[in-house]
Amino acid sequence: MINLLSPEEKIVLEQEEKLKLISVLLIIFCFGLLSFALIMLSIKFYISGELEAQQIVLNQGQLERNRLQSIAREIDSKNLYLSQIQSFYQENFARSDILDKISQALPQSTYLTNLNISSVFGAKPSKETNPEKYLLVSLVGFSPTRDIVLKIKNNLEKQEKLQEVYFPPSNWVKPNDVEFSVSFKVKLK
Repeated sequence: MINLLSPEEKIVLEQEEKLKLISVLLIIFCFGLLSFALIMLSIKFYISGELEAQQIVLNQGQLERNRLQSIAREIDSKNLYLSQIQSFYQENFARSDILDKISQALPQSTYLTNLNISSVFGAKPSKETNPEKYLLVSLVGFSPTRDIVLKIKNNLEKQEKLQEVYFPPSNWVKPNDVEFSVSFKVKLK
């Protein structure tokens, strides 16, 4: 085919082709840029949605942790309360047992004028164990003779659970109408 166009028209046609090519390339580039922007926007929305979902899960986890800590504190307080109740009942059982042993040790001709039972914590035997707990018992009473006080002393010392039975020297001064006092410890289990 023979080209009959003048060189100026050829240049104009080439420029128009180049302009069309540049405009097509520019349109393709703009569409590509727009597509890239839309893809990035959709990724942003997806990540922000996932982030919000994870934030909700995290908040639920914190709420659950707080609820579990609250339940644990409540359980600890109830356990402390129950251990105090158990200790109270053990002491009261031990106290009634002590009263029974005291009544067995006293002869019929004697009587008590004062009885004191109190809880005492002893020193720790080691770092791993709890301190020992004792009941400290003090008695004041009346006996017709010193021999009966000696009998009371022997009866109390025979009791297995009673420890450190102490009669002060003032108990042995008068031979008759003796006001005696005694103290001893009872170890609680």
